[in-house]
Amino acid sequence: MSSGVRARFFGIVAGLIFTLASSAATAQQPSSSYLVYFGSAAKGFYAYHFSPSTGALSKIGVVGAEIERPTAFATDPANHFLYVTSEVGNDGKTEGAIFSYKLNTPTGAIEPINKVMAGGGGTTFLAVDKTGKSMVVDNYGGGSVAVFKLSAGGSIGERAALIQHSAIGREAHPHHAIIAADNRHVIIPDLGMDRVYTYILDPARATLTLPQPAFATLSDKYGPRHFAFDPKERFGYLIDQNEAAITQFAYNKKSGELKLVKTFSMLPENFTGTKSGADIWIAPSGKFLYASCRSDNTMQVYAIDKNNGSLTLIQRIASGGKAPRAIGADPTGQYVFAVNQQSDNVTVFRIDAATGKLTQGQQESMPVPASVFFVGTAKN
Repeated sequence: MSSGVRARFFGIVAGLIFTLASSAATAQQPSSSYLVYFGSAAKGFYAYHFSPSTGALSKIGVVGAEIERPTAFATDPANHFLYVTSEVGNDGKTEGAIFSYKLNTPTGAIEPINKVMAGGGGTTFLAVDKTGKSMVVDNYGGGSVAVFKLSAGGSIGERAALIQHSAIGREAHPHHAIIAADNRHVIIPDLGMDRVYTYILDPARATLTLPQPAFATLSDKYGPRHFAFDPKERFGYLIDQNEAAITQFAYNKKSGELKLVKTFSMLPENFTGTKSGADIWIAPSGKFLYASCRSDNTMQVYAIDKNNGSLTLIQRIASGGKAPRAIGADPTGQYVFAVNQQSDNVTVFRIDAATGKLTQGQQESMPVPASVFFVGTAKN
């Protein structure tokens, strides 16, 4: 970044910080709330407080207005720094970027630290390891996975690794990155390759290596999208975008190997429309799995068998909008959110802890929302 561009970038954001901090100071923050950001397919992202006691979202404002398509977020383990992707270049012709900020958790205000290029286009996801020393990044448009070193001061350092996915007759599109509890294995679904990769991460060196076997293969054109572990990491569950299905895997914690167990369709009987699965989340209890389906604009709830991990559909409920691209839960696990991109709104659902079923609550309008990300712990 040239000195002139850098100056303009920091000048713009400094003004945004002042505006956000001022508005946050005058607004009454809920007595016990969480900071939550909603990503966007436009410019800038949306900061809110969420109160678990009332189930209400309270708008703070728009931040990061300099970022085009800020669709994914991560923080360091202490929640001092925020990392945000710029998902440009899904055509593979433009390089995506990652921004780092100093984070003020009570107010949602952010202060710029630095920006780096991602090594490929369509930077769609990022994950920070549990030591806060490295960050894994998916470049959906570029078909690559990058690893960056992170400094103690929050800046994104050198790109230590760039791995290009490839196979004859395939167009790679890595879409998600989940770091296992051991902080050693990283699961990366590749939508274009119909593979779910397992990498071995060295956080100190910010490197990835492939074990053997290196990946699990799905049926042709299933489109692996997002992945979630059950709390004990006995099983992993994958949303298949192109088939609108959920695939269950048995997971070997020692080797990182994934073995396909069964695939469950998310579609109603005799469905004839476009198939499009989107996102997945598993309750902390491990009893219920939640998924969004863009085929019929629904949130779906599945009971997880405690012995074999099999899924049973127990609820299909309207997402409250169109194209629920992403879902996410508040840190208490009492609520799950549907991010309805094509209807420009987010729907809050309360979870019945006993049955797992959802009850619709607040709906909040915002332009082209793309993701939901909670920061830190409740602020009293």
